[in-house]
Amino acid sequence: MPMAIGQILNMVACGVIDLASATADKRHSTILAHLKNSLGRNGTEHVLSMTLFHGAREGEEMKSTFFLWRSVYRPKTKRWSDEKLPIEDRSYLASVDGTGKPTVEKFLSTTNATAASGTSRAAIHAFCRSLKSGEDPFSGGPPQMVGLWRIGPAQQFGYYWRRRFYVFGMECPDHTSRQGVYWFNDLFEHCDPKTGKRREESASHQESLSR
Repeated sequence: MPMAIGQILNMVACGVIDLASATADKRHSTILAHLKNSLGRNGTEHVLSMTLFHGAREGEEMKSTFFLWRSVYRPKTKRWSDEKLPIEDRSYLASVDGTGKPTVEKFLSTTNATAASGTSRAAIHAFCRSLKSGEDPFSGGPPQMVGLWRIGPAQQFGYYWRRRFYVFGMECPDHTSRQGVYWFNDLFEHCDPKTGKRREESASHQESLSR
């Protein structure tokens, strides 16, 4: 599925698929239709079941409305299930999935007992701690995260992880090419793209996540 999603994004970028003016429901239906067409042609018996989470927004600023879908493809039957998930207007992990779910939920219960409970940094820190713990053998590598704010398109975040810089899960060693990305650490503090240190204008989250 990752390759098919990349192909669809490239089609959007070159104008073959136009998602600019469609509603969130229409955009989701269009993307899913292309995925069904692509994966439905794959007859290999080695393809495993796959799950896609698709987040979207309609409107801007305080008139924004956010949406989340969970789509599952089962290659043995070549059938899809598609569900729009209810989401609340607050900072939390709207859905936790995969083999690492128990580990993420364990660390989330810890961060929710701190002063940072109910914030984005609490949710993201729990996710990062679960990755660092190595408790789930099928989860690992640096965090990969996209931000969808109340204005503008989605933004790919970079992560300063174990003293290295990563974006899209791949290392980005050249600091001169890191200027156009928002960089964060496992405390969800905004980092300098050259040094990895918390930016002076970024609030410190250390204390609120530890008490």
